Amino acid sequence: MEIKEIPKALEARYGRPERKPRPILECLIRTILSQNTNDRLRDQAYERLTEAFGSWEDMRRASPSKISEVIKPAGLHDQKSKAIKALLELAAEHGYDLSFLCKMKPRDAYAFLLSVKGIGDKTAKVCLLFSCGMPFFPVDTHISRVAKRLGLAVANWTRERVSQHLSSLFDPADYYSLHLNLIELGRELCKPSSPRCDECPINRACRHARERS
Repeated sequence: MEIKEIPKALEARYGRPERKPRPILECLIRTILSQNTNDRLRDQAYERLTEAFGSWEDMRRASPSKISEVIKPAGLHDQKSKAIKALLELAAEHGYDLSFLCKMKPRDAYAFLLSVKGIGDKTAKVCLLFSCGMPFFPVDTHISRVAKRLGLAVANWTRERVSQHLSSLFDPADYYSLHLNLIELGRELCKPSSPRCDECPINRACRHARERS
């Protein structure tokens, strides 16, 4: 199997997800909440936030300790509350509408988000891809692990470097689908221990699978 065949092989198993954009401010807050936790706890924390505060302005006016208390179930609550607070301070300057980012050049929108304390490479790329459809390839722990097992990334590469390299290997039109499907593969089959290589739809492209056989 050639590298370029990987997106279609994953889509044959997991489908081709349709991008359903959220407002970018909501996406950023959800992605901040998702750090080092699962989707269920992220969603619970976001619901708790929206229930506790009637508006973005009310949330911005709240103390970091109050925000931290509300999102505590999601973990890393002190760190995340500071990032959310910094983001809302910036968003307030734009009427809590960050849709202008989607009209910027991708590199400028990315640099703008990285200027916000608490927003890193993955969070910026996730929201610019998901909310704006910009050609970024975010990499999380699952994608990093799968890419290294495939032989598409070196073991000591950071996620940011893995992201840059994967971006060069695949068609930008496939970034959204491939991002989500690689995460599904990492959760279902290509787990940290005891990967189920024999069931993997892209095992013919995988160095790790060949070495185990």
